[in-house]
Amino acid sequence: MLQESHRTMLRSYGIVLARVLLGALFFLSGLQTLLSGSVGLAGVAGMISSTGIPLAMLAAYIVIAIKILGGSALILGYRTGMAAGALFLFTGAATLAFHMAPVESMGLFGWDMGLFKNLSIMGGLLYAMTYGPGNGWKVGQ
Repeated sequence: MLQESHRTMLRSYGIVLARVLLGALFFLSGLQTLLSGSVGLAGVAGMISSTGIPLAMLAAYIVIAIKILGGSALILGYRTGMAAGALFLFTGAATLAFHMAPVESMGLFGWDMGLFKNLSIMGGLLYAMTYGPGNGWKVGQ
């Protein structure tokens, strides 16, 4: 069992580390797609187009913006609830669009492990939405 001083320190710094790690996942993914030029952007647009969503290239730019801006906000602790909420909705939509169909050649019970990864990320984002940036370092609320 943790002592009260350890719990306090964990509330201050553990939450900061958690939101920085969650934010970095989205920020770096968006940045990588953006800096990969037409290959990364075309790949995202192609995936979006494969689901039948219209204006796939515009949607790809929106995806990049959500990842970079939402990830940055989480890292900085700025409007944490709003950023986590936007990333939660984005991750939920991506999960429904790309990870819900069972795949015979994939993992345990035929489900793509990306489904479980995304559900775990969504759980972390729910924590960030609920508890905010924590008591440690942050730019704003």
